[in-house]
Order: sequence, then structure tokens, then C-alpha cells
Amino acid sequence: MLKSDGHSVVVFNSGKTLLKSLAQETFDLFILDWNVPDLSGIKVLHELRQNKRLTTPVLFLTSRQFEQDIVQALESGADDYCVKPVREKELLARIKVLQRRTYQLPAHNSTTEYQGYTFNIHDNTVTWEKTLQTQSVRLSDKEFKLAQYLFEQPNRAISRKRLMQEIWGREDEALSRTLDVHICRVRLRLDLSSTSGRLQLKAIHGFGYKLVNLSEEEPYLRHDERH
Repeated sequence: MLKSDGHSVVVFNSGKTLLKSLAQETFDLFILDWNVPDLSGIKVLHELRQNKRLTTPVLFLTSRQFEQDIVQALESGADDYCVKPVREKELLARIKVLQRRTYQLPAHNSTTEYQGYTFNIHDNTVTWEKTLQTQSVRLSDKEFKLAQYLFEQPNRAISRKRLMQEIWGREDEALSRTLDVHICRVRLRLDLSSTSGRLQLKAIHGFGYKLVNLSEEEPYLRHDERH
């Protein structure tokens, strides 16, 4: 159902397997059942919110329909709650609402502004102001796509696998060095180094990369850099 609606889906048969995958994967939405092996859905939710400090949307899809269960899930950090049996149109509509609420979806205009940087899709240029002067650079197709993807999701850790899938269309160890080279170029050309005053493109050891807005990042968000 989800794949036919254009979503990329990964299925986990246990809560522990899902949590283990977070060391290398980035997800846009979690759909949890309550009764699953080894860790219940509510315990997985607790791990996501309290220990991993993830703000990723969580939707419960379960047969438990008592009011106290719904209240417990929502108060524990779930964003929405659906009761089985699944009603396809309703589920897809709820997912779209969560997407709109959580993520800054790219506009269909020729130019889009993120974090004070203007991206022009027609000529792959990026423009921004620095010390009262206008800076403008033209990026390669892959550099532009990579930069825009990172700018769409500031202060969010994104795995190497996810970046390779989004930019090159596949997850391949052979692309690992290519990804690092493109990251270095984007960091240099868009003034996102560790000495930059407001925006920095940081590597997260063993995981991936994160575009950090120093004026917005809260200390507790750094916790996810260790996972």
C-alpha cells in the first residue's frame, strides 16, 4: 500500500532490530504496532523519544483501541494513532499530514530559500549574503542536489546510506569515497566549515552528516550524534 503511494518502505520484525538499524539508517516516519517481538511498540517509542532523542514522526497502527492505550501512546510522544483494520485512504492521508507538519517540502519554483541560501534549480547556482556582500557559486548537478537535500533538513543527522540513495539512487560502498568528496566540495564552496559563524556541515562519526544551524541547535540534539 505504502510503496504504491510512492514511499520507500523498510520492514522490521522486532523492536530491537529497528533500534539497531538507527546506527546506520535515517527514516522520515515510523509506523509502530503495539504487540511486536522482544520490545513492545510503546517501548520502542520510549527509546526513540527519550534515549535517541529523535523527533521523527511516529504513527501507531494497532488493534488496541482502548482510550487509555491511545492516551498512553500520544502522551509518550506518538504523533498519531490508527486502529486496525487498516483503512487505506485514511492511513495515507494521515501520513501526508505528518509529512506536511514535519518537513519543509521543496517548492516548485525556480528558486527556493533555505537558511538564508537561495537555490536556483535552473542553473544550479546558490546565492547567500556574507559580511554585507553577495556570494554566488555554481555547483555540479550532484553537488547541488546534495546541498539542497541537506539544507531542506537542518539540524537533522542523515545517514551515509540515505544520502547515497537520495543523490545517486543506490547504496553502494563504492560510492562512499565519492560521497565524501562531494561533501567536502559543498562544505568549501558554500562556506560551511567548522569556522563558519552560523551554518556548519558536520560529519557524524560512523553515521553520516548533519547541517547544523548554530543559532537553532539545542544542546540535547547533539545526543543523536553518538548513535
